[in-house]
Amino acid sequence: MSFIPSLPSAPSNTIFGIFILLVLNISTVYGQIGTDKQTIITRDLRAFDFDNKDTTLNGSWDFFWLEYRKGGISDTRGEVVQFPSFWTDKKSYNRSLPAAGYATYRVTILLPPHTKPLALRLPDINSSYQIYEGDSLICQDGRPGTTLETTQPHYSNKILPISGDTLRLALQIANFHHSRGGGMIDPIQIGSLERLQNAHTLNSAMDWFLTGLIFIMGLLFLGLYIFSHGDRPLLFFGLFCMLYSYRIVGTSTYPLHDVLPNMDWTWSIHLEYLSLFLSVSMFMLYTKSLFPKDAPQKLLTALASISLIFAAITILSSPLFFSKIIDIYLAILLASISLAFYIYWKATYNKRVGATIALLSSISISILGGFLILEYYGIVNLSKPIIFFSYLGFFSCQSLVLPFRFAYILNKAKEKAVLGLKAKNEFLSTMSHEIRTPLNSVIGMAHIMQGENPREDQKAHLEVLLFAANNLLGIVNNILELNRMEAGQLTIHNEPVNLHSIAKKVMIGIRAASNNPNVEFIQNTDSVANLLVLTDGQKFAQILANLLGNAAKFTKQGQIKCTIDILEITEQNIQLRIGISDTGIGIPLEKQAIIFDRFTQVDSTFTRNFEGAGLGLSITKQILQMQGVDLQLNSVFGQGSEFYWIQTFELSTPYIKNITTSVENTAPLSDMHILIVEDIKMNILVLQKFLTKWGATFDISTNGKEAVTQFDESRHHLVLMDLHMPVMDGYQATEILRKQGVKTPIIALTADVGSANEIAKAGMNDLVLKPYNPEKLLEVILNYLQPKFQERKIQA
Repeated sequence: MSFIPSLPSAPSNTIFGIFILLVLNISTVYGQIGTDKQTIITRDLRAFDFDNKDTTLNGSWDFFWLEYRKGGISDTRGEVVQFPSFWTDKKSYNRSLPAAGYATYRVTILLPPHTKPLALRLPDINSSYQIYEGDSLICQDGRPGTTLETTQPHYSNKILPISGDTLRLALQIANFHHSRGGGMIDPIQIGSLERLQNAHTLNSAMDWFLTGLIFIMGLLFLGLYIFSHGDRPLLFFGLFCMLYSYRIVGTSTYPLHDVLPNMDWTWSIHLEYLSLFLSVSMFMLYTKSLFPKDAPQKLLTALASISLIFAAITILSSPLFFSKIIDIYLAILLASISLAFYIYWKATYNKRVGATIALLSSISISILGGFLILEYYGIVNLSKPIIFFSYLGFFSCQSLVLPFRFAYILNKAKEKAVLGLKAKNEFLSTMSHEIRTPLNSVIGMAHIMQGENPREDQKAHLEVLLFAANNLLGIVNNILELNRMEAGQLTIHNEPVNLHSIAKKVMIGIRAASNNPNVEFIQNTDSVANLLVLTDGQKFAQILANLLGNAAKFTKQGQIKCTIDILEITEQNIQLRIGISDTGIGIPLEKQAIIFDRFTQVDSTFTRNFEGAGLGLSITKQILQMQGVDLQLNSVFGQGSEFYWIQTFELSTPYIKNITTSVENTAPLSDMHILIVEDIKMNILVLQKFLTKWGATFDISTNGKEAVTQFDESRHHLVLMDLHMPVMDGYQATEILRKQGVKTPIIALTADVGSANEIAKAGMNDLVLKPYNPEKLLEVILNYLQPKFQERKIQA
């Protein structure tokens, strides 16, 4: 209970009693009553509404320097000082006191009768304390002593429940470890226990939430740095976030110490200062790398280096030393924040990517940083929501800068990639034309020479020549096919085809190209000899050519077999198992998973022994996947391999063309007159040889303009049109002819594999790619003959 003197009871003493009450009232107002031997500094809160709000214990307290006293009322009077404050503050203590020392603060608090529990909120006190209520110790943080050796510092925030209507508090404080004076800056709060606990829980939750958010943000940007091939702003901002996240829970209200109450104070104070110095250093490096054209590189490097020097001093010295230099560093920190603000403003003015968002974040952190420094010196007291949302705004804005910049870089990279892909496609298209055009002449003349009864030694030379030319053509075809797949230009055109006939032709070509008498080529496809199915015949031939060619390449003796078996057949569909097997080198089990990768062979050492670019299997697998089919593999290393797939085809019943007549005795194009439109003399010569052999007559135009003038629909049954020519190209010439009402078939002869769509738009009926096989060219020509010529068929 509070100490109140007894009043005289006799009526004659009424005036005296009134005088005593007046003196008591005055003592409550000024906080002091008694004689030289007694002192009571009292804070009268009996009229305060604790049900609805809290208050602080700011104001006058008794102060006893280099003394430890308890909370009784019989002690001698102390020095009246303003609380809270550090005892190095001359304004509050009217004299100079050293930072190292110990003291007691005392006050008496008068409380109203209350039913709800009350409590004190005790902030961190520099640097250890204990509290007595009367003669009873009720709270302790660290261990106050009288020397450096006997004092154990610690920082934490506590909620201390209280009871009774009078508190006689004695706050004993010791500081021998920190250069900043003993005592405290933050006020002691008094109020509802439930409200103070809820506020403490909410503040801790906000701190931990913000810490987790910033730390995860740091991990995210470090991950982006690792996968972005060294984008340095990502690295520095990630490190800045992770370092600064410690300051949210390791300083101010110290929620980390609630989780780790026994954490060593020396470690915590080192981490507190290190996190500041290192995070500011990372932020300077981040700003330097974020806007290099707007940031003074040397100055930012110097500021970052200074922060690193302060961090080194912190590691190598004691808290008593490095806490002395914090005032110097805070000036550097203000300069760094101001410089960052200027850089972001300049970057915004220069319209750098993400600069506006960075400027907004710098405004937020500049205001917050200034207030935090003022709070550090006890000038202002920021509420937790203000700090929370200021930090959240800063880190949110900064975290948006990098993704915005990252997205911008990706878009630029994408644009460059698109331009690069376009340039690559154009290059490959051009190279296709440039390579195929001379190959057309080489392969065409080789075929012509083979049909002119060459000597035996010449036959061997021609076979080598054709094999080399076809091998080169196969590599070019695969590379261009892969390019078309990547560009999404590969399409499947279903038509009635005979799989047996296609397999036979491909087998003959691969056997001739292989020219290996030690390998037997076997075809087991009779089961589908009389069937037509709907599929892309050209793609099917390409698949067989790739698989058979692959088998021939890796089989030096034994056999290569092409098998087509019927698994199931209905009126509309047929399910087939199509397989290519060999007795070649086989594929090791560990290599089978990668054999379908591009530019891959069974072993890298084989690239010297076996020709090819390693594209055939990859392209084959992708073509089948476009049709919903998987290419399978069975292989035993050293014994051979089988590639197979199971596919369902739709049956077709159109007329099957059987081109079986001998070329030596029949002229399938007799009485046919063809207009050749070609500008390269060697290609003209090849066409002349072929058409003459097949019995056709022809006229020649060397460009599109001549073709338009020379064409006579009454004489010309078909036009063989080159695409790329001087004066007027084949597209323009065809469009002009079609506008004139010409219905005559026009077949494009081109080395440009990417021209199919343009050919159709121009009005051409079909295309034959250079270099063309004579049999393929003849088959396409016969497809577009007038009815009277359609029954004339030949195998070239």
